[in-house]
Amino acid sequence: MEQGKIHIKRLAEGIAEGIAHAVGGLVHANVSNEQTIRVLRQEIEELRQRIEARDARIRDLEERLTQQTLQKGAQLDRATEAALVEPVTITLQEFEVLKHLRKGLQNKLIAHKLEISESTVKVHLQNLRKKLGVSNRTAAATFPGEVQCRLRRKSAQPDENEAGTVLHFPDGEQVAAG
Repeated sequence: MEQGKIHIKRLAEGIAEGIAHAVGGLVHANVSNEQTIRVLRQEIEELRQRIEARDARIRDLEERLTQQTLQKGAQLDRATEAALVEPVTITLQEFEVLKHLRKGLQNKLIAHKLEISESTVKVHLQNLRKKLGVSNRTAAATFPGEVQCRLRRKSAQPDENEAGTVLHFPDGEQVAAG
């Protein structure tokens, strides 16, 4: 925004210099007031056209930016639409990785905190991206849909009637598990 103001100020200064030069030339050439006014009107018209052209370029850029933003949003909507309707189920380990990802931690730090290898963190992130329908870690970290975490027992036969647990993200978001 500040650069735009600087650009406009420079443009105005350049126009003022141009008008002063044109007027100065007319005054020194002993031209009539009518001729001076005509030249000034021409300068003003030229200035108006330059401003209109600049405004048209700005509108075009704004329109393109809006279209790109809407396209990106539509891609996200398509990718997460199903997940917003039905919760995505992830493993407890994937949940832990996602929790640290949402804090902004790098893979190496996530691995250290969870006491797993960095390559295991990468596998969990890859699985999360697939399950959440997103293409990168930022989209995974900011995923707007509901995420369920399946808690698995170490026994060979999991109890299907086991009560669910609600897990919480640090920002207060709740995640149903079970």
